[in-house]
Amino acid sequence: MNKTASWGSAPNPYFAREHTRRLDGKWDFAVTKDENLPAAYRSIFVPFAPETAKSGVQQAILPDDVMHYRLIICDTPEEYKGKRALIHFTAVDQIADVYWNGEHLAHHEGGYWPFSILVPHLEDGDEIRLIVRDDTSSDVYGRGKQSLKPGGIWYTATSGIWGTVYAEYLDEGFYFQKVQITPNFDRKSVEFHLGKDGADASISVIAPNDSKLEIIADQEGNGIADLSNAFFPWSNEAPNLYRVVIQKESDSVRSVFGLRKIEKIEKGGKQYIALNGKPILLNSLLDQGYYSPETGLTPKSDDQIKEELELVKKLGFNALRKHIKIEPTRWYYECDRLGILVIQDMVNSGGPVPLLRLALAPFIPFRFNDKNYKKMKRGNPLSRRMFEQELEETVSLLRPVASILVWTLFNEGWGQFDAARLTERLRQLDPTRLIDSTSGWFDQGVGDFDSHHVYFRRPKLKNGGLRVLGLSEYGGYSLGIDGHITKKKTFGYAKIKSQEDLYEAYAKSYRQDLIPLIANQGLSYIVLTQWSDVEGEINGLLTYDREVMKVDAMKMSSLNDELYQAFENTIGGKK
Repeated sequence: MNKTASWGSAPNPYFAREHTRRLDGKWDFAVTKDENLPAAYRSIFVPFAPETAKSGVQQAILPDDVMHYRLIICDTPEEYKGKRALIHFTAVDQIADVYWNGEHLAHHEGGYWPFSILVPHLEDGDEIRLIVRDDTSSDVYGRGKQSLKPGGIWYTATSGIWGTVYAEYLDEGFYFQKVQITPNFDRKSVEFHLGKDGADASISVIAPNDSKLEIIADQEGNGIADLSNAFFPWSNEAPNLYRVVIQKESDSVRSVFGLRKIEKIEKGGKQYIALNGKPILLNSLLDQGYYSPETGLTPKSDDQIKEELELVKKLGFNALRKHIKIEPTRWYYECDRLGILVIQDMVNSGGPVPLLRLALAPFIPFRFNDKNYKKMKRGNPLSRRMFEQELEETVSLLRPVASILVWTLFNEGWGQFDAARLTERLRQLDPTRLIDSTSGWFDQGVGDFDSHHVYFRRPKLKNGGLRVLGLSEYGGYSLGIDGHITKKKTFGYAKIKSQEDLYEAYAKSYRQDLIPLIANQGLSYIVLTQWSDVEGEINGLLTYDREVMKVDAMKMSSLNDELYQAFENTIGGKK
């Protein structure tokens, strides 16, 4: 068993304390048209959005609605009484104001990014209250696939609290507010940046072989640990994780990290992704992060996260493209632990995607200038500023994740603007990963990938030699399973009649299209649409209710082995 399995049981395994209490469960809830206290409440089951059945509410939230949440704390363990508490909200869509015992303590904007408040105590009788607004159609905030008019590739909106809420209890005095851990593969070392308040903190680094290294942070709160005598690189084949304990006075924080290096390398006149110096094939599924008809964007449990990722590996895929959503940090930790590579999309925002453009883009190579903000549906300056803020927040939040190899900046031109400038901005924020600047179309000639989406026809790609050739979406074979379809109107890119025909369609595509592209054009970045059905979109390998796998796992794994063998033959100089 991986030694880090129990280490990662906290809501955020990258920054965890021992004294943690989940606040999920029944809260009071009301929807009004103003911010005045409601006359009456009903129950909602947090962390499930009010649109979902699991919440117990199942109500659409409109742009002029105001959501009210209230939790009266009870059953506080004796050891926590009188202690300060950090209350963490991991996802609240979209604009939230937080009150503790009537005192306003936080205002937060953005539905996918966590925030927290510090309170002097959190015990029986204390009240946490939130006032939340959510305009799904706003061009300002990241919204992903959410829509007030779901259908096709757009899904039911998600409002209010949809991520876990938890408290960390603190003794009086010093506590860590942030810890930055920077592994350096080439130097076989890891750097710690704790801030000046972290001066003289003790840092324990526990290697995958259980050897331990102890260092003390200097007066600036920095420290470097030499790992040359305990060098265990992280990869999908050997997902080695180091455990960390950082302590000062009465506060102690746990974390994990992996040592790995991502880069582009040239081989035979073509560019490839390299992990720790070795060319790799990213063989990925598109994963939109919708977990069931009852829960939407929110996983039913931590166990569901682990079980689904283990199934991805069983099918023979080595990567997931996390499509325009940010998952709970537990999801990324499980990818780190299991060795599943991640392509992480930025959450899209901006104005509505023009339907004609959406319909024609797969067939006509549009070359829009993405500095034309009006045409790209980014005319609102606040929308552009908010995207850049959310870009920085995404990189900051997910920086510790070893498994993320690629950032996707824009998808299919949705809200795209200034791709060249923002690619360089993203590279400044994180020089350790590769960037797919414009996944699909509206390429501006920048970034590390020549990235194509191909549906409806066979992919015929040419490798220009300057960037990594990617088929970042393809497939979309549509198969509905009787009794497991959640919408009357369904959507997919190619209709399939049976599970047997579905496997044969994949086998044909792999052997007639993908393997020749790998061998002849150096294709090394592949994303199959998609992991699961979502609402009316029924082109997943798995039904939306998670009850039927549409393909045989062993057959699919064998098929994926053919891709890896073709790639090995190609980079080895054989055909």
